[in-house]
Amino acid sequence: MSQHPSLVNTEQGNHQVAAAALHLTHNTNLALAAYERSLLEMVARREMTLGHLLAYLQEYEQA
Repeated sequence: MSQHPSLVNTEQGNHQVAAAALHLTHNTNLALAAYERSLLEMVARREMTLGHLLAYLQEYEQA
């Protein structure tokens, strides 16, 4: 991702980043918590933007 910083500046890039994260963690020791996987899946399906995901996680951490 550091080689392609523009990915996170577009909606298409956001979805690609989320899909890549899900792919990288599938059947590995890098397993995500159920809520993390669910949120990334929502971004990958375009039901939520990456910006909304990050805002949600910040709010969740502050609660």
